[in-house]
Amino acid sequence: MVTDLRTDLGLGEVPFVPGKLLYSGCCGTAHNPLLRQLPYEISNTRVVSATGLSGQDAVHFDLPGQRGLGARYGGAMVELLKPEPQS
Repeated sequence: MVTDLRTDLGLGEVPFVPGKLLYSGCCGTAHNPLLRQLPYEISNTRVVSATGLSGQDAVHFDLPGQRGLGARYGGAMVELLKPEPQS
């Protein structure tokens, strides 16, 4: 899907940053190990952790959790968008 979107939209190697799900929910235990593998399968990808983030229930992040995840997305994008060092 990521490769198709990049190709169809002419985006080149635009960064892809998925976030892990809450570890307390059923989806987190099933999907987070799969998300961890994405950087090995999809170029220019970083997965952000949900460690320490809180939820309003077992599945949904609460407002502080959403803000924390957003900050982690931002940090990952900054790293992915840094220019390569010139030698």
